[in-house]
Amino acid sequence: MAEVWWVGKLLYALLVERHARRQLGAEWSRVDRERRGTFWRVWKLIKDAVDVCLLEVEAWREERWAACLEVLMERPRRRTLQRLPDEVIDVYHGLIISDHEELRDAA
Repeated sequence: MAEVWWVGKLLYALLVERHARRQLGAEWSRVDRERRGTFWRVWKLIKDAVDVCLLEVEAWREERWAACLEVLMERPRRRTLQRLPDEVIDVYHGLIISDHEELRDAA
């Protein structure tokens, strides 16, 4: 599984690198003379563009979120998932209420 993850990351990096070179040309980051710039800012922009293409966010359907979340949930088990103790939750809710009271009093 780790090998599949690693190869996927390398392919992704190669895709971003090739797209950057196509956009700017190979001369952009040559190190045998004064460079015009580095790729790191360009990689960030291109990474965002590649992510949109790979994930096809525009094609996501709002009505399919329920099915998506169902697939992502834990399968039924005998043990229960960990959670905060009730005492900690009570303290947390008390802090939220006091913050709202402070904001209301300040207004």
